[in-house]
Amino acid sequence: MSKFSRQLSGTTPRWATYYTLSNPPSAPRLTSLPTILSQPAYTLGSELGKAATLQAIQGALYTLELTGLKFVIEASRRLALEPATMCDILRYASARSAPSMIKHDTSHRSGELEEMEHKLSDFASLGEELGSPTPVTRCALAAVKRWREDGTGYHSSAVVGSPTVWDFSSSSEPTRPPLERRQRVLVVGLGVMGLGMALSLAKSFDVTGCDVSAERLAEAQAHALSTTDDVGSCLEETDFLLFVVEKFEQIMGILDKAAAALASRTRPLTLIAHSTMSPSSAMVVRDRISELNNSLSFLEAPISGGPARAMRGELLIITAGDRAVVDAAMPVFEHLASRLYYAGEVGNASKMKALHQISAAINHISSFEVLCAGVKCGFGAEFLYEILVKYAYNQYLADRIPKLLSRDFTPDARLSIWLKDLVNLPVCVCIG
Repeated sequence: MSKFSRQLSGTTPRWATYYTLSNPPSAPRLTSLPTILSQPAYTLGSELGKAATLQAIQGALYTLELTGLKFVIEASRRLALEPATMCDILRYASARSAPSMIKHDTSHRSGELEEMEHKLSDFASLGEELGSPTPVTRCALAAVKRWREDGTGYHSSAVVGSPTVWDFSSSSEPTRPPLERRQRVLVVGLGVMGLGMALSLAKSFDVTGCDVSAERLAEAQAHALSTTDDVGSCLEETDFLLFVVEKFEQIMGILDKAAAALASRTRPLTLIAHSTMSPSSAMVVRDRISELNNSLSFLEAPISGGPARAMRGELLIITAGDRAVVDAAMPVFEHLASRLYYAGEVGNASKMKALHQISAAINHISSFEVLCAGVKCGFGAEFLYEILVKYAYNQYLADRIPKLLSRDFTPDARLSIWLKDLVNLPVCVCIG
């Protein structure tokens, strides 16, 4: 058994001694914090050590999410975005404990940044002593130190105003009156998201799916979906063209191939880009479409939610562009989303999606950083899940740890998508 001790900043008791075993037993599944703290120590040498360790772990998890929230809200202000809308996106997508944090932040106490620094320092030191990497904690600690030294004194996540959002989740029927005819939608890209979106739309629209992959076309046909491998061949009768492809370059390639058909188009057509791309790329797509035919309409509308929610029509969508075009496309959005946000001019939706991705990455990685350190302290994963979900309320752990506990390591997403989004959207440079 090895023993180490250190001082905890701003906590009571102020001194704690931790003990760890080389092969600690799993902790029992407990249901309340008082019960946990009253149990005999099974990997730690004293109740004081156990309580202080749990306090350090909980404090780190909450402070990491609060740091990410402050970062994103401050970035939204500097990018001239609507903070209330940004906050609501975080609430429903990547930082679901945001409302309680903002309420706390509104009643700011003197010295809060100093307290955040102490909690992050405590956990970083604990990780170092355990041999458990804490890169996110150290990045957050550097940010908080910079905020304390930058002259402003405080970065508040408090917001005012109301978000620009449509909530479709409470209504089982579309709110718009029935159309005179079934509109036609062309969905370009039948991957993990595109196929689900096409099938959701097919309930009320005449939908054609387009892809260059014969395998994906066959899968769509198995769902009785009309398909094509040529965008230009079916544009004449199309009312909405949806790009659900991975990269900006793919959209530009499709526009080039369909240039003649788009240029000769005389009927209204709205092109909607659901791909995640940089704000400047969204503006390039808009300008290219206008160059081909200035009677065409364009919206950027990055999506979040995953394949299952795409199939159910429960995505979170952030859209930007002409507000009248958004209103005209509302029947499409109602079949795809449970919540739709309006960000303003083209480019803003991509900025908000970038901030959402940064928040999601911070919360996702920090959750497992804290969990791994807790396990190295000798606590079992189920034990920590109960504590961190119920008492620190971390949605990422609530959604993902049950799968981990069942030893199911089937990936839910590709790491390349995360890297593409975060590298392609370097909005963090705007704040330092």
